[in-house]
Amino acid sequence: MSERYHKNAEPEQDSAKRLADSLEPWRNIVPPGPIFEIGAGTGHFTDHIIRMFPNRELVVSDVSNEMIEYAKSRLEREQAINFKQFDAETDEIKQLHYSLICGNHVVHQFDNPAAALEKLALGLSLDGLMLVSFPGEDSFQEWRSTCLDLGIPFTGKPMPGTEPLVIHISMGPVQVDFYEDQSIKYFDDFNQFLVHMSSGGLDIEGEERQLSDKEKNLLNEHWKTTKDGQIGMTFHNVFLAIKRIGE
Repeated sequence: MSERYHKNAEPEQDSAKRLADSLEPWRNIVPPGPIFEIGAGTGHFTDHIIRMFPNRELVVSDVSNEMIEYAKSRLEREQAINFKQFDAETDEIKQLHYSLICGNHVVHQFDNPAAALEKLALGLSLDGLMLVSFPGEDSFQEWRSTCLDLGIPFTGKPMPGTEPLVIHISMGPVQVDFYEDQSIKYFDDFNQFLVHMSSGGLDIEGEERQLSDKEKNLLNEHWKTTKDGQIGMTFHNVFLAIKRIGE
């Protein structure tokens, strides 16, 4: 599953490249110290970290041991990397320790994104930087609108809201900046989208209600944004930059 996900993770690959591009202007002013990647998955963003910081101590983590083992098989020959299983919401992080904390396409998987990011920010050293990207609250509008048109329930889990996150995190000893835009990714059908999200670590449908096969077929038939027989899904891309300015 990990290998298939790695090869077909276009939204995550695109986000990883853009997150790396946003880090580029900061690269020479990231303070000395170890780098910590959360939610690394199969290592799409890890590839960029290795390229940009080849001589840094690097900790690559994910909540899924399967993902970590796959990333390790891909990357362990590149440089000395410490791979570890880590849950950003429940595991403790060493405070005032990391010069850079990164997370590509992971914040939306947290039960409480604001609390998780607040805790992670405390792991930054002074002047350290945390960069994260994730699909935000306006993602997947085609799914919602098609369900509304058909009179069937929208069963998607809510994505994080940018403004509440920024307000909450800004209450700590940090400065927060953000950028938002949208992009469309295409899937063979609605079920492929569900499988893709699940493979990446998130069952995007809620637990109380999932769409039936008949309802999924209706969605596919009435989807308005299509290309070459595929359905288009809009991702509301959110990029947060968090700098530690005090203790």
